[in-house]
Amino acid sequence: MKKLSFLMLVLALAFPINASVTYVRGDVNMDGQVSIPDVTILINYVLS
Repeated sequence: MKKLSFLMLVLALAFPINASVTYVRGDVNMDGQVSIPDVTILINYVLS
């Protein structure tokens, strides 16, 4: 029974629940790409 429990635990940890990323990192203005306007918006936000 301990071996089965250990195997189930390993299998549960081996497969992530939600591995897909639905956003682009660094996309501040949510237009789907990282570009110069993202940097401008972020700097304006941080410095204001």
